Amino acid sequence: MTMFPLFQRSTLFVAIIAMSIAAAAARAEDHPKRSPFEYIRWKDVTPEVKVRGAWYHLDAINNIPVSVILEHCRKLHLGAWQRRFDEDLVQVLNEMDQPPGEHVALEVRHLTNGEPATLRDVPLTEENRQAIIDAKYGDLDESGWMISTPGVNRTHRSEPDPAFLGLTKRIETDQVWAKEEVTSRQVAEDLDDLEWHLDNRYAYVDRVGFDYRSALDTIRVSVKDGITRGALAVQLMKFVAYFGDGHTRLNRWSDINKSKFVPWVQFLPAEFVPFALAAVDGRVAAYALEPKRLLDEQYPYVRSLDGEPVDRWIAAAGSLVAKGTPQFIRESSVKYAMFGGFVRSELGLPRNSTLMVELESADGSATRKFPIGTSPAPHVPRKGAWVEHGKIAGDIGYLRISRMDVHPAFVAKLTEAMSDLRDTAGLVIDLRDNSGGSRETIRTLFPYFLAPGETPFIANVSAYRVPPGRNRNKTEGYLASRFLYPVTSQYWTEKERAAIGRFAESFHPERRLPQEKFSVLHYFVLTPRTSPGYYHYKKPIAVLMGPQCFDSTEVLLGAFKGRPNVTLIGMPSGGGVGRATNLALMVNTGFRIQFSSMVSFRPNGKLYDGRGIQPDINVEPTLSDILGKTDTAIDAAVRHFKR
Repeated sequence: MTMFPLFQRSTLFVAIIAMSIAAAAARAEDHPKRSPFEYIRWKDVTPEVKVRGAWYHLDAINNIPVSVILEHCRKLHLGAWQRRFDEDLVQVLNEMDQPPGEHVALEVRHLTNGEPATLRDVPLTEENRQAIIDAKYGDLDESGWMISTPGVNRTHRSEPDPAFLGLTKRIETDQVWAKEEVTSRQVAEDLDDLEWHLDNRYAYVDRVGFDYRSALDTIRVSVKDGITRGALAVQLMKFVAYFGDGHTRLNRWSDINKSKFVPWVQFLPAEFVPFALAAVDGRVAAYALEPKRLLDEQYPYVRSLDGEPVDRWIAAAGSLVAKGTPQFIRESSVKYAMFGGFVRSELGLPRNSTLMVELESADGSATRKFPIGTSPAPHVPRKGAWVEHGKIAGDIGYLRISRMDVHPAFVAKLTEAMSDLRDTAGLVIDLRDNSGGSRETIRTLFPYFLAPGETPFIANVSAYRVPPGRNRNKTEGYLASRFLYPVTSQYWTEKERAAIGRFAESFHPERRLPQEKFSVLHYFVLTPRTSPGYYHYKKPIAVLMGPQCFDSTEVLLGAFKGRPNVTLIGMPSGGGVGRATNLALMVNTGFRIQFSSMVSFRPNGKLYDGRGIQPDINVEPTLSDILGKTDTAIDAAVRHFKR
């Protein structure tokens, strides 16, 4: 196959982006939170707005072309550009030295007939902005938090539950913030708040039958004499893993920059395995990165680490992994096996700066044992360019998408790739290392595979976990940030609304959702496009997939599954299409806990979570594939095309 150059993002570049986003978030606090729009929706990357009860194309604000405003957002706010326009328009205009005052003039065109109009003296109100946020985040503020809770009122266990003794283990980290003590009363208050959020806002709280109340009580009992924040963080990380929700996260505010979160990996002891691990051929290979090469050519596989069989080491690392699909657990556990300090503490091994490694030969008959220094930071493979394309095996197109993005530069690269691949004899779409992101990628790519005039395709159905006292039947719904809307939404064309109505008559979700807890169903619809550059790709398509495929990538896989001329090749996907929401802010300890706030179904009514998408042709990577010397999945795709 043709090898493609990969764009390597430097650490400095990533740091600059992080600082820019943090600075923008800090600046947002200094501006009025108002909007002139009663509602806003996006068609491609163009905003349509509702003003004074009517819908319009938006051309200019106070004589400033919308294209100029959006370009400013893209340059300054990067991946958050659309959010800044939606939610912080006053901030954006102030940044451009064009303060809007209390009212604005809008240059618009009617959606129905395209007639231009000028709307003068349109007030900017907090109510408008909140309505936009409600539709995107579910009647909450934009952070997703609802901090004040009534807590819980129940009898707690006085002794630990034997099933959850692993949650009582104390693993201390090396960060300064982690050494601060919190009292048992403070922990109990935060756990009560957390339990309330789980009871009332978490979409998958009962999916796997996890007795979370007993687990919380076990943590509560274990801290009766107080605990450090670091040790509690690790207990809670292990706790949320039991739910099997791959969107679960634990973070905390940075002590230096209050607009920035500390990544959860910093909660763990800073002792990391100084090489990469990969599950291959039923074993675990050890290899170095940049360039990729085996740690030892004669002994490619790991037998033990610090004297512990590698499978036991990986199982210990798995206590941090969401108990989702088998493929997700295995892939993530091998990945987390790099957390040497954590695994040692979990196994009761002493922590030190040297790791004893035992490798074995391919036939398992010989071993090599040697010490190696641990690393203060994890070794993580870098991804290449987010979109790259070319040809393989003659005239077969190859399109690799390593993430799902909304930025116009990304969308432009994707449309450029599809233009170049128009006349190929077949197309390989490589999603194997794509863990998700924006659904705008799906909305951009998938219409190329819809025939002109084809009925709008319902690709995903979801329901939002409605907090107590909220309206489950909101006209515009709760999931606009995922392009999911109820049938009543003004977002739909009449053709799309009719397609949803027909689809709903035969749609039967495998999980019955209590009406008092969940919204009405929301739909993600893909419609053929007639805009310039679009065409119908009719040739055979092979989509490469694997356990790293997650979130919106799985929605794309689910849309492709069963389509004419499409074959899915590789390993099952990860199994998780929730909507990450900051469900709880633990005030005393400063932790933010993120869970899924929606349940998501495939078009056939099956859940993504806990199941994933199955390939049509199962292909597992070989050791040679891991090292980048071969690509068995691409070879399988080429053979499939040439049958």
